[in-house]
Amino acid sequence: MYALMLFVATTGCGKFDSNPLLPFPADIAMGFKVSKYANHRAYEDELRRLASTYPRQFGYHSDRRSYDAGYPLYWITVGDTSKPSVFFVSVLHAKNEWAGAELVLKFAEKLLDPEDNQREFNRAFLSKFSFVAVPMANPWGYFSAPDGKHYNAHSAMVPNIESADWHDMSNYARYEGVNLNRNFDWNWSRYQNLPWSVRSYWNGTDYGFANYFMAPYYRDAQGNDVYAPTGDYSNRVLRPDPEIYDYKGKSPFSEPETQLLRDLVTKRYRVIGFADWHIMNPWQTNNASYISGHDPERVEARKLIDDGIRRVNARNSQIGGLIPECKHIVMEEYDSNAPYSINWAQNAVNIRSFGWETGTQLPDEVWTDAYLEMFYRSIFWFVNGGGHTPLHRGRDRD
Repeated sequence: MYALMLFVATTGCGKFDSNPLLPFPADIAMGFKVSKYANHRAYEDELRRLASTYPRQFGYHSDRRSYDAGYPLYWITVGDTSKPSVFFVSVLHAKNEWAGAELVLKFAEKLLDPEDNQREFNRAFLSKFSFVAVPMANPWGYFSAPDGKHYNAHSAMVPNIESADWHDMSNYARYEGVNLNRNFDWNWSRYQNLPWSVRSYWNGTDYGFANYFMAPYYRDAQGNDVYAPTGDYSNRVLRPDPEIYDYKGKSPFSEPETQLLRDLVTKRYRVIGFADWHIMNPWQTNNASYISGHDPERVEARKLIDDGIRRVNARNSQIGGLIPECKHIVMEEYDSNAPYSINWAQNAVNIRSFGWETGTQLPDEVWTDAYLEMFYRSIFWFVNGGGHTPLHRGRDRD
């Protein structure tokens, strides 16, 4: 549901200028060609490689498994976790958001590489803080349902939910896959499963929230739109899928994936900032930041985001500066009843949070450069901006 989130600091960023705990990231391109792990063993091989390369500073851990397929749910740690931690999660949605798994691990390796182009920032960060991440929160969706058809064992309330396409769910046996990013406990009871039928959202020009639930149709000789998930039709169009049901689960944290995130953030580590990274549908071309918080912190974050987009575009000027201006969305104003991860982190756990999403119709080096730029800016914002102090800090909680 989210997208790419960037965060900024220049000489005009107020509080960021006065004795920051971390230096500002260097203006150096960080993009790379992105790839998908071929299978779960390949993902584990990458975890083992990093642990072997940086045995004192990198660790990967698992103490539970995904719901149906039984994949280990891994999290990683970088640095001394007795220090306060910044927490990243990615691949809550798996089909078209799979790239987050490699991005998060690439970022972890950048933090540890003594020759990295951001080594001054990396060293300063790890001297005072640690990094914790769940690079692949939805391994079942990533490996077992490449076509985006995610099922689970909850009772079927809506037939044909298997047509849910990319807006994938965590699990697994028959209908109604749980959308992991609707399974957190902030305002969960008030959040309606959306949409019962997205046709009710159509107003002739825009689907509103139902833009997230599109399905392929073609127009027949009589001018009727015919649902056609397969087949090569020259007049194919996207229409709202009438059967999509955005299932929040049978209870808050009903899924092992969200239970893991809850326990890591609230019980195991002293988390001071929470980031949820998403990569939007292939047809998404804009980008949006989702900031859960209040002024003046939100103003500082917006400055970081906008400045970051300008910097990435300047670095990629030879291809026309393809990253568009960012639409800033305050989550509490966007959907006040949304049990999304960043709303949970901000409002239930009381730690700074954000998300960012963008389309993937960009050269790999451009959007991976942008994401990594924003990884650094988000950490800078968590650590240096606003004077925000969490009320609850992981293992210090009662």
